[in-house]
Amino acid sequence: MSAMSTKMALIGALTISVYAHAGDNACQDSPGVSGTLEGAAAAVAVSLNQPLDQADPAPLSHYLSASADSSRSSDYVMRNYARVALAASQVRQGAFDQARQILTQVELDSPAAVRAALLLAESYRMQGQQEVAGKWLLRIADRYSSDPDALSGLLMAADDLAERGEASTALAVYSRVLEKSLANINSLKGLAEDTSSLYQIMMEGRIDNTRAVNSEVIQRALRGSRFGAVEHYRNLLQAQRQLACLESRQETLREKAFEASLSNTNEAAMVTMLEGEATRTRADIAAMEAQLAAANPWDEVEDLQNSLAQARESLATQQKRLQELRPAVASQAGMTAEQQQALEQRIDHLRQQVSSDRDQINQALRQVLLSLRDDYRELAGDAQLGRASMLQLYASN
Repeated sequence: MSAMSTKMALIGALTISVYAHAGDNACQDSPGVSGTLEGAAAAVAVSLNQPLDQADPAPLSHYLSASADSSRSSDYVMRNYARVALAASQVRQGAFDQARQILTQVELDSPAAVRAALLLAESYRMQGQQEVAGKWLLRIADRYSSDPDALSGLLMAADDLAERGEASTALAVYSRVLEKSLANINSLKGLAEDTSSLYQIMMEGRIDNTRAVNSEVIQRALRGSRFGAVEHYRNLLQAQRQLACLESRQETLREKAFEASLSNTNEAAMVTMLEGEATRTRADIAAMEAQLAAANPWDEVEDLQNSLAQARESLATQQKRLQELRPAVASQAGMTAEQQQALEQRIDHLRQQVSSDRDQINQALRQVLLSLRDDYRELAGDAQLGRASMLQLYASN
């Protein structure tokens, strides 16, 4: 492979589709985005869907200026890729210092960081600073040791170094890629034995795009639709939010039920007391009515009649109060039990859904482990082949 073809291969490897990275975050974007910014973003999307060395720098510069104050997650991703594309256009024109200045603005935690680092090393190589380029390549291998794209880019760079006769630097890069690939395979073995820890890291959102193999597994699981992890991850988060809400509601209902039971107890006691009083009042009324029925025409019965009237009024008051209390006591007990039962059924259903989605995520992660293992094995094999050819070259000299 010639130096120029390797340059094109390296820059071609930086080709990206911004929609693949920014689209999933669209729902998080803030409202009220200006039409100017939207138009600039659309123009950049067109530029970024072709090889970076062919990207038009004009819309890239315009977009970077228009999106400088945007806090949208999609703009964060696109902005960093636009910087890499703009730097690639500078490298193509031989403006290496300007390209490096742009590349220093790429955030290290962005998806574009690996591409920026590879392009930075390539800029030094194209300028003739082979030693600096070699150091950058080894630094990339250390910092992005779990990223298959980074390791693949390093292999292309090593192939080019070998073809140009820089055997010592090529041997160092091949050896480093081989070392990192084998270490990644060993890390995957450990993760395969305990995917539950990987699942917890996914749920807690700790993703490091540099050295951590488990972060590479998580990112591949979330980006690869063929693994089905995204849908189950989304369902799981939604179910967990609903479950937490219902469990909180259940606790609130239990507290209200306890308060209602105290009130219910007091009201039930009041009902019992009123029923006793009403029974005694009826007995008094019956006794007074019997006295009045047995009285002689000349007996003084006015006081007895007044007492009877008062007793009847008291009985009417007692009965009215009982009519008010009895339905309330019955409804309080029945309502709490119904609510508790309905909530418990919904909570049980959500817990089963959480468990099912968790199992599905673990299955997807196991598939990702196998996919990554195959990639690392292929990288290790290519690195081993390149390293062997360099050692054979040394032996023949």
